[in-house]
Amino acid sequence: MDLREYLKKAKEEGFIQEVESEVDWRLEAAAVSSLANRMGLPRPWFKKVRGYPEGYSLIFDPLSGKWERPWAPHALLLGFDPNIPYKEFFENVAQQIFLGGPVKPISISSGPCKEIVDAGDDANVLKFPFPLLTDFDGGRYTNYNVIIAKDPDSPWVNWSTYRAMIHSRKSIGMMFNPGQQTADLYYYKYEPREIDMPICISLGSDPLHFLASCTPFPAAISEAEIVGGIRKDPVKLVPSETSDLTVPADSEIVIEGVIRPRERADEGPAGEFFGFIMGPRSLMPVMRVTAVTHRENPILPVTNCAMHLSDCPSSTNFMLIPLFGFYKYAMGMPVESIRVPHPLFSCASKIAATNATSKEDVTWLAHNLWMTMLTAMSFQLVGIVDGDLDLTDEELVLEELMRKASVAEDWHDVGRAEGVRSWYSVFQTPQEKREGKPTAKVWIDGTTKEWDENKMGPKRCTYELLVPDEIRKRIDKEWGG
Repeated sequence: MDLREYLKKAKEEGFIQEVESEVDWRLEAAAVSSLANRMGLPRPWFKKVRGYPEGYSLIFDPLSGKWERPWAPHALLLGFDPNIPYKEFFENVAQQIFLGGPVKPISISSGPCKEIVDAGDDANVLKFPFPLLTDFDGGRYTNYNVIIAKDPDSPWVNWSTYRAMIHSRKSIGMMFNPGQQTADLYYYKYEPREIDMPICISLGSDPLHFLASCTPFPAAISEAEIVGGIRKDPVKLVPSETSDLTVPADSEIVIEGVIRPRERADEGPAGEFFGFIMGPRSLMPVMRVTAVTHRENPILPVTNCAMHLSDCPSSTNFMLIPLFGFYKYAMGMPVESIRVPHPLFSCASKIAATNATSKEDVTWLAHNLWMTMLTAMSFQLVGIVDGDLDLTDEELVLEELMRKASVAEDWHDVGRAEGVRSWYSVFQTPQEKREGKPTAKVWIDGTTKEWDENKMGPKRCTYELLVPDEIRKRIDKEWGG
């Protein structure tokens, strides 16, 4: 399913709305998108962008849903009923990844992304309406992308996602933090050998490519093969124009280039996926553009990631699916579901549901959750709750954590331990991050202990608990309750 096919289906489901009025790429487009995110309205697909040719369009957060069902667009993308319950969707995709197996991509000679080819002096990334998202950003950004780079020592080709700041028509700043896979290829393999790193940026291919590139699969795992396994259909790749890399044939836009050793330029700050402006402005590697290819009337996807109901929290929950599958199917851990609640997204919080019956098993699960790079680097709080809890009922999740966890016994400080620091911690100053100061990281045991609330504990004031069965049956019959 390419982006155009998905957008057609998403429009029919009410997730996307075409906007024919002209919009300015400078702050206005992002502002309109921000309001749509805030109110849970269909995400805007701007068909006319000021200063750009007719047919060049800009789509914001195409995988975002409404507050009550933010995973629905992901379900639509993968062929499920958009009304599927979260837990069922989560388990189905995990099974596809872990029980279905990878499918290798296939190479074809050409594809839609080659409809227009601009190489050498004709290459110009400013021909596309990359938006200025906030008044605090250091520049215009692409952040809804698939970054493609190859390990020089093996056949492994890594797909990843990074924010990238447009410097000029042929220069892009890459926010490469050590510890991330593509960044490490550059810092620890290409740069020490004083050789250029070929790189491609694919924009607007199958949205599942973007989700896979966001997901922290282990090194040497092919995201293209994972996508093929989920789709049960191989990803189609075409040769790039100026390197040996191959790119998704259905891309709306492909930017090709190299990152030279020892070359740095200013990058940042920018609104980041936890909903804060992240800085400071710092020196980062530079991509020198060598070619640009694209479809006729290209569609440029962007995420307004500083807003809570953008594609970022939804995509982060998708990123947890392989982790859940690994724990459940490979390690046999008693985990029923994992979710980042949208209201707690900016607090960098992750909630896991478990059927563990002992404190030792709950502790084991919590420690394993902290050992993943995504959690260690980016999250501040992990909560563990009972396995039968609906993690999409965020009010109930918070109530369980507050009501069942003893501050003295069930709140566990792991932040002072030596280990990966959180670059995204909003509680640290840039100086503290550079000096490697400890971060505040906590996990909370909110599971039921040795009591039953229906017998011993406080009764939750719910309709089902407080109204007798005979009265509820009469109301259902007479009032259609």
